[in-house]
Amino acid sequence: MKKTRALHSGKALLAAMPLFFLIACSAQSLYAPDPEPGLGHYGYSELPIDSSRYEVTFTGNWDTPTQTVDQYALYRSAELTVDHGFDYFIVEHTRHWTMKYKHRTELVTTYKMRMYHGTRPDRNSNSYDAKSMLAVAGPTIKRGN
Repeated sequence: MKKTRALHSGKALLAAMPLFFLIACSAQSLYAPDPEPGLGHYGYSELPIDSSRYEVTFTGNWDTPTQTVDQYALYRSAELTVDHGFDYFIVEHTRHWTMKYKHRTELVTTYKMRMYHGTRPDRNSNSYDAKSMLAVAGPTIKRGN
């Protein structure tokens, strides 16, 4: 009886493995650098345009909400702004797209942003106070490695 029960529970575990794999793969992308931008990985990357402008991209997996992909790209823009000694940034251009591979879909947001010194202009809805964004959004960011 014990041998049959062990065999039966082993088969049940084996049958459930695809479900465990699906659950593990379905988690949304975490905030982390993209190890190889443009090669099908998830995370953020940036490309300097000049000393005060960057193109910032966040790529999320199919389970990452578009709002999160956008938030993470903005958050990375705020980090770059503070790291380079600026106070605020303005998003000059936004691009959203979806990339489909054989077995998966990626959601991508790219911001072209410019960093500035001084006080953020109140009347520009595309301007963001970098330090304020880091303080407010920081606790909501789900970080990876």
